[in-house]
Amino acid sequence: MVYAARVIKNIRMNPSTDARLLKFVGDRIRVEIEIEKPMGDVKGFLRTTLGNDKILRQKAMVPITGEEFLAGSEWRNVEMATVDNKVWSVEFTLTEPGFFLFKGYLEDMDGNTFWPEGENGGISVHPSALRAENTIYCAFTRLFGKTRTLKSGKDGLLEAQFQAFDKYGHTVIPPSGTFRDLIKQLPHIINDLGCRVLHLLPVNPTPTTTARMGRYGSPYASLDLAGIDPALVEFDRRTTGIDQFTELTREAHHLGGRVMLDLVINHTGWHSQMYEHRPDWFVRDDTGEFKSPGAWGVVWGDLVELDHAHDDLWKHLADIFIRWCRRGVDGFRCDAGYMIPVPVWEAITARVRDEFPETIFFLEGLGGAFSLTEKLLTDGRMQWAYSELFQNYDGPAVSYYNDHSIQKNKEVGLLVHFSETHDNDRLAAKGKKWSLFRNRLCGLTSHSGGFGFMCGVEWLADEKIDVHQCGGLNFGATENIVDEISTLNYLIRNHPCFVDGAVCRRTSDSKSSLYLLERTYCSESEKCSYLLVAANTDMDNSHKAFIDKDTVLRLGNSPVDLLGQAAPSLEINPDGTGFITLNGGDIFCLSKEPFNNSVEKNGRYLTRRKQQGMAVLALSQRFMPEQIGPYNWKELALLFNENPGGYLGAASTVSPDKIKESLVSSLKEEIAKYTYNPVVVWEVKDSSKITPVPFGHWLMILHTAPFRTRFSADNNMKKRSYSSIYTAKGHVAVIPPDEFKGDVKIEMDSVTLDGFIKGN
Repeated sequence: MVYAARVIKNIRMNPSTDARLLKFVGDRIRVEIEIEKPMGDVKGFLRTTLGNDKILRQKAMVPITGEEFLAGSEWRNVEMATVDNKVWSVEFTLTEPGFFLFKGYLEDMDGNTFWPEGENGGISVHPSALRAENTIYCAFTRLFGKTRTLKSGKDGLLEAQFQAFDKYGHTVIPPSGTFRDLIKQLPHIINDLGCRVLHLLPVNPTPTTTARMGRYGSPYASLDLAGIDPALVEFDRRTTGIDQFTELTREAHHLGGRVMLDLVINHTGWHSQMYEHRPDWFVRDDTGEFKSPGAWGVVWGDLVELDHAHDDLWKHLADIFIRWCRRGVDGFRCDAGYMIPVPVWEAITARVRDEFPETIFFLEGLGGAFSLTEKLLTDGRMQWAYSELFQNYDGPAVSYYNDHSIQKNKEVGLLVHFSETHDNDRLAAKGKKWSLFRNRLCGLTSHSGGFGFMCGVEWLADEKIDVHQCGGLNFGATENIVDEISTLNYLIRNHPCFVDGAVCRRTSDSKSSLYLLERTYCSESEKCSYLLVAANTDMDNSHKAFIDKDTVLRLGNSPVDLLGQAAPSLEINPDGTGFITLNGGDIFCLSKEPFNNSVEKNGRYLTRRKQQGMAVLALSQRFMPEQIGPYNWKELALLFNENPGGYLGAASTVSPDKIKESLVSSLKEEIAKYTYNPVVVWEVKDSSKITPVPFGHWLMILHTAPFRTRFSADNNMKKRSYSSIYTAKGHVAVIPPDEFKGDVKIEMDSVTLDGFIKGN
């Protein structure tokens, strides 16, 4: 008997195979597979790693932990539904951060499987807290001392005297700015300028003798990756350098900011602790000499390159990242990150997020191919990378790069538009007009508020930052752009067209000097906000651009500029189209009406999104992503906000069938019928006693101010940290049922009107 095997051809998947998507915790995704003709005896399945982040972390950490891992256990098959035997589909609520793979397939009655051509689709899921308000202020702590107010830190007389000592081999290190100097400027950075991320250049000890470059030594030539440079510490007999660093992170958190630390794990300085104690971790050439790294044809002679072929080095590095997180660091700029193999980053990011789940990893991939950046933003599980807009100037170059940026921000990760970095000449060296234009261009074309700049930009500092020296920041200068940067950041932080989900589209000709970008955000109520960014990249000549009918209708006859400038006039044609003319170097953010809503009203967006994220996290303790049905995110956030304890109890008992059909209403019903709520509430007043948490119960930490708490159990072998979010009941953090067993220690850091408190 001859058996004719069935063949199913032309299977299509939507999103397509090879697709890459960027989403946030709480978002939903629908996956379909389709064939040309209906087939009634075929089932559809989705093979995916969604819902298995814990297993994915375990797999990535194997080189660090040495634990056994069951190959393939990160994958699971989810049956898809069909109504016409032609299209099969399944929907997911994304419940946890990470990078996940998926691919649909068909299976016939005989167990034969049929797959669409192509690789697995991939989805990067970021924490809800990263949806908006991601403006970065990059601070070089050394510059915040006495030279802060100077236009230039160079003193010819002093330098001549120092060089006389240099001639005889003496080391001369002038005074440096300190963490406490920087703390004094945090209200300016966070409150006045409106930045939400404080990015610190490296704070590790630097070479002062061997292979020292410059007067101070380079912070990128670290001698101890876990150590503090004593030059950044104000001497007193009560505190250590680490104590003073945590003073900085706590004060930043108190003001509503986050702290990102520049950490270099591609190399160290000569005679670093690792170099002396583990020389086998470093690269040698064929002659046995230690190798210095480099890029762009330049060898960095003050550095010695690490060899990441050693698993024990991975563990050591992961422990260092964890140590900084415990000191209050929220994220890391990964210097020369593209030079480090992807599996190393997979292991490190997994280990860090196992204890600090919302840590940001910001790739410095400049100099590497973008294909490698994509790999690190997906498989490497990083979230952010540098945009290269800062080195694109004329209209065609800006158009080309921003088209690329718009697409990649939908697919793999946030490309942060820095207006300048410490490696570049200062914008203000070409004048106030140029600096203001470039900062506005980078801010107004950013995604999820991902815009950054170097310290001193706001004061028109024009002395290039030299990481080997100590320069001036021009702080307090009469001529500055402080108000303009503040206005720009206020707009980015509060206008809905700068949050996740905003749609960006270039409307100008790709070869034009006049760049036009429309930004649209439509809420679930179908109410849409619209902005037109108009920038003349030619600083010397005026240019005119065509505007279509829809744009004219959205802007009206007399648009306003949300940056506070007099808006350019529109030339309206009889057919409803028009033209806009901009003078050289003009840049505007145009709207039909003023944006004058209060911070309190608009600032709720990220707060509500965080509440939504925590609400979804609570559901994920019992339900897989495909079991959580569609919902209105604002309604879910408000339900959690009004009664977080009741919500947690409902999430523990609600019927699976009900939440797939009507999530919010089923949770409301569950809350209303409570007779017993399986939630234990812990407050600071309980720190003097032992609080029992029965099996199957949530633990909710409640406090009057924002806080961070760390739990440790099993003789400190298991640790996990949680950050609070605001609710109507107070600031809360939640610990899922049975996350810990046995005796558990709580460490809680908070800021109150009376200062810092600690509860143990």
